[in-house]
Amino acid sequence: MKLHGSEGLLLIEVEAITKNDRNINIKGKMMGQVPMTVVLRPGDLREALKMLSLPVIVQAIKMLFMSDDKKA
Repeated sequence: MKLHGSEGLLLIEVEAITKNDRNINIKGKMMGQVPMTVVLRPGDLREALKMLSLPVIVQAIKMLFMSDDKKA
C-alpha cells in the first residue's frame, strides 16, 4: 500500500501489516528509502477510531469499489 502526500509524492510504502502479541506492526519505508516499523497499540487504535466520522466511514466503503484512475 502506498500513501502519497497532497502533491502526489510517495511518503510511505507499507510492506506488511502483522500481529505481534497485543499490538499491530506496520512495516514499510518512508520516502522510499528509510525502513520503519510502526507499532499500533490498543489505545492508539481506539484514538484513531474516535477520529472517524460517519462521512469518512461511508467514503472508505465507497472507495473499495472505485478505480484508481482519478487523481486526488
